[in-house]
Order: sequence, then structure tokens, then C-alpha cells
Amino acid sequence: MRATRGAVIAQAKAGPGVYGGLFFTTLSTLTYEILLTRIFSVTMWYHFAFVAVSVACVGESETRYFDLRPA
Repeated sequence: MRATRGAVIAQAKAGPGVYGGLFFTTLSTLTYEILLTRIFSVTMWYHFAFVAVSVACVGESETRYFDLRPA
């Protein structure tokens, strides 16, 4: 019987390097979001800043979801 993609992913063990990379990627993304919100708040009306950053984050998450979902 062939192993499916989900079964292979479920059996994989994540090491400390994976968790460290995930932590720093998440930290840098959140820092970038806060920086963009601050810059947009100064240059535009503040509510447009929150909308722009939120839409960008949703678009990024949606892309990753469609990339990782099973075929």
C-alpha cells in the first residue's frame, strides 16, 4: 500500500532547528506587520493602514493554505 502525503508528514519528527526557524520566521513577520502599520499610520489615515496590512496577511495565509493542502 502506498503512503499518502499526509501520512508521510504525520510521521516526520521536527527537530529543534525547525522550531527555531519557525519561531524566527513568525517573529520577523509580526515585526514587519507592526512596522508597516506604524509607517502607514503616519503616511495615511490609520484605519487604512490596518486594512492594508490585514489584507496582505490574509492573502499570504491563503496562498500557503492552497500550497499545502492535499491534492
